[in-house]
Amino acid sequence: MNERRACQRFAMVLKVHYTTYYRRKPEARGTGEAVDMSSSGLRFRTDRLLQQGLKIQVVISWPMPVGEGLQLEFVAWGTIIWTRGDEVGVQIVHHQFMTQPAFTSE
Repeated sequence: MNERRACQRFAMVLKVHYTTYYRRKPEARGTGEAVDMSSSGLRFRTDRLLQQGLKIQVVISWPMPVGEGLQLEFVAWGTIIWTRGDEVGVQIVHHQFMTQPAFTSE
């Protein structure tokens, strides 16, 4: 099979939190599990049907902490470009890494 993607995809299993937007207003929030990702796209599974064409913000807790007591989060904004059953394809238009205080249980 001939691969059409310009960017290499990396397989992963990480928890995804998302918010979809319709006309710039939050429409739905949910969670899922990342399947693979590149610099321009993300594929994840969710137990909720999402509509193609909606804008979406995705937050993934990165598995490697940065510094003492800081957790890294990958935050991406994009458009849902396809859905197949429980899988969703997102075209990423902007992304950044943000730091958050790491959760500690005492």
